[in-house]
Amino acid sequence: MIKCYFVEVKNIISNLPKSSFQESEIEQLADLILAANGLIRPLILKDAGGEKYTVIEGDLEYHAAVRAKEKNLLQAEEVNAFIIPTNLQKSAIDQIALLVNNKPSNIPISTDINFSIDNLLLALSSTISLQIQPISDQLIDHKKTLDILEKRPTEVHLSIEQLLPVLSSTISQQLQPIVDQIAEHKKS
Repeated sequence: MIKCYFVEVKNIISNLPKSSFQESEIEQLADLILAANGLIRPLILKDAGGEKYTVIEGDLEYHAAVRAKEKNLLQAEEVNAFIIPTNLQKSAIDQIALLVNNKPSNIPISTDINFSIDNLLLALSSTISLQIQPISDQLIDHKKTLDILEKRPTEVHLSIEQLLPVLSSTISQQLQPIVDQIAEHKKS
């Protein structure tokens, strides 16, 4: 039987980096963890040895728990977690995969309309942010390219304006002996 334990956040490792999630999502969940005095959905962990554990499921919750601990060390020092024994890990991972793939929605059902709207807005905001970020990054790259291209004509124009007097002077210096020879040739 799989049991639920309280595990110190400092003893947990996630293989999914914090950068995989929106910072605002982590912050909001950290605040909710502190407000509820803990996670309402336990982490699912495997024993990594030496009282260390690796996240199997719940990486977002883990990163939010770390942030909650940073905000309030005493209140968020531990999280509730299922520690999956080695002999049950495959079936637990298969169960998680099945549950995640068949999940109808990330938005919990609630009778409190404000709670549901807030969750809907959070889910929509997260989804939209994830989809817009690559587009935004591309636009920034295109803007940088356009800025460079817009500067080039100006730079070329300035360079030509700076070069014209030098070229004119050089041409005059090189043509002067020829002009002098022609003038002498006319005199003769």
